[in-house]
Amino acid sequence: MGKAKLWVIVLVVGFLGGRARPADAKSLAGQLSSYIMRNGTSAVAGSVVADTLTPVIVQLASQATDFPVPPTTPGYVFVYNAELGVFERYTGSLGPVFLERAETLGANHAAFGVSYLYGNVDSFDGSNVAEGRPRFGGVFGNVATGFQMNSFSLPTHRFNLAGTYGITDNWDFGLLLPLVFTRLKTSGAAFLGNQTQAVPSFDESSFGVGDLLVRTKYRFGYLADFNFAGGLILRCPTGNADDFHGLGDWTVQPLLIISRAVGLNDFHANLGMEFNAGDSQRTRAIYGIGATLQTEALDWIALLLDIIGSSGLDDQTVTTQLRGGAAAVPDFLIFPSFGGPPPKLVPTSGGATVVTTLPRTDQVNLAVGLKFAIWGNALGYLNAIVPMTRQGLQADVISAAGVEYSF
Repeated sequence: MGKAKLWVIVLVVGFLGGRARPADAKSLAGQLSSYIMRNGTSAVAGSVVADTLTPVIVQLASQATDFPVPPTTPGYVFVYNAELGVFERYTGSLGPVFLERAETLGANHAAFGVSYLYGNVDSFDGSNVAEGRPRFGGVFGNVATGFQMNSFSLPTHRFNLAGTYGITDNWDFGLLLPLVFTRLKTSGAAFLGNQTQAVPSFDESSFGVGDLLVRTKYRFGYLADFNFAGGLILRCPTGNADDFHGLGDWTVQPLLIISRAVGLNDFHANLGMEFNAGDSQRTRAIYGIGATLQTEALDWIALLLDIIGSSGLDDQTVTTQLRGGAAAVPDFLIFPSFGGPPPKLVPTSGGATVVTTLPRTDQVNLAVGLKFAIWGNALGYLNAIVPMTRQGLQADVISAAGVEYSF
């Protein structure tokens, strides 16, 4: 099978996999909303309750489970030997595993990689996202009633399937398709005034494809011993955001890549912007700096040190439409502000609109690990990603492992 046909098949499978859900299948967000609504009205029959909690969780969690991905170009690349008239494997740095360096794979060469990442998303601004604080509800008579969340965790497993092809010596093209397993676990209680009543816990899971990434990189050349390249990443929303498998939006990310080799060591920096076509408030600055450190005596293994950052440019608003006329509108809302201003309840002719503001975040992570030669043109790596800033919804640590093969 030709390489071009293979790329087409991967694109089609990625698109269909993200969309081909059974008509009666319920997403994790849909099941969570039903759970909250069912238990939020258990304290008082006929109480008026509206779920404004699930849309905020979807907005936060779909971004929190979007873990870092391996770079377009793998560690082993090929350069042309003019004297021998053949391509040879470059004997320099083994390369980073989450940031890009300027090197490209080499004309008519290809690489494939598989990586696995795991993180339990259960922290907001450094503390548990629940602990009884997320609440929503309304008023029955003169008494507040509704639902409060006492625990929350979202263990996420991501399996990345990646491929890259060297179109020319300076131009790479690649695809990355994640397979994602998420498990949402929460417990809570119905409340009536100051009284609370425990309800059954929620524990559901989902498996599917994530967002397909179409990636390309072009190496411009050297300037003052620094190697420069430009990258471009197109995100296709093949993952279901309501299952926390993707963002749910098309995005495009231009990227400036700078690297410098010093012996077997490689130093690299990335600066880009992920523009969100579906919601400009979710546009984020992407940046990183790091080093791959090796010695001549142990040239088969490298120490990886990378700082990976993502910063929002503006506060995000989550809008929830409440339908059904005045009977569907709570007299007031009890809901966490997540560090921003309190939610606004705006009555409309058909119900009301609830607007929740989520403050912008600067999420900076430290990635530390090892990369090592396995056999032939195969490389493996082990890595841990820990947050350096405590803003927004995060996992306390993301564990990563992967293999890559170039030919």
